[in-house]
Amino acid sequence: MLGVLAIIYVVIMVPIEYFTKRPADVIVKKSPESWTDIFLVLPTMCFCYQAHVNAVPVFVSLKNRADCIKATLASTIILILSYCSVAICGYLTFGTKVDHDILMSYQPIPSVVLIAIIMVAIKTYTAYPVNLFCGRTAIDSLSNETAASLITTDPRYSIKRRFLIVCVWFFSTLAAAVFLPNISIAIHYLGALAASFIFIFPGLCLYFHVDQNWVNSWGNIISACIAIFYVAIGVFVTVLTLLQSLIADISAEDTSATKTC
Repeated sequence: MLGVLAIIYVVIMVPIEYFTKRPADVIVKKSPESWTDIFLVLPTMCFCYQAHVNAVPVFVSLKNRADCIKATLASTIILILSYCSVAICGYLTFGTKVDHDILMSYQPIPSVVLIAIIMVAIKTYTAYPVNLFCGRTAIDSLSNETAASLITTDPRYSIKRRFLIVCVWFFSTLAAAVFLPNISIAIHYLGALAASFIFIFPGLCLYFHVDQNWVNSWGNIISACIAIFYVAIGVFVTVLTLLQSLIADISAEDTSATKTC
């Protein structure tokens, strides 16, 4: 609930800041320097609209599970409107000088923006255990398939393994937060991996489902073609965005981080 309130606050604050100040000397780029720069947006879009982790618990918590499609469409529309309002008003406020973290673009930082930064930080802090639990469970389930986990069934071994996974996860994310100059670098690479969840894995699931229930029909043939197309698009987007992000980060001239305080 706190995370939702934090996002609502930011979505309302950014347009209000734009309409109340209306900066005049803002340089707005209306087209990319190269058409291939369009692909640089894909990781961010995949990262923003990836909700696979939350889809299952939301589906289970619905009283009428037939309303899952309605809930998905409604949430997607709300996300689109929220993202567009913040992106448009934020870019019109700062233009090409906008920071990767839009809240860091407000210099000096006013009190309303400082409140937004604190709320987003608290939201991230409270949401971290949920994502950590999902990641730990996934890694733990993979380790259960190894021969080492079959050697012993001692519960103490399982506790030590979970403790090790949590420590590695926590300190790796802490190191990334400390040493990465801005959040866009993490979003680029995580967004590229998110393309796998959006395209590759659903395509594979559809393909295996059709293969297990294969009957010579046009419906199955079309479904198999769609599955192959999804996997191909996913591989293309993932590899391309990873390479473009890597090249952009290496060739970036200004990688200095903006200090909050």
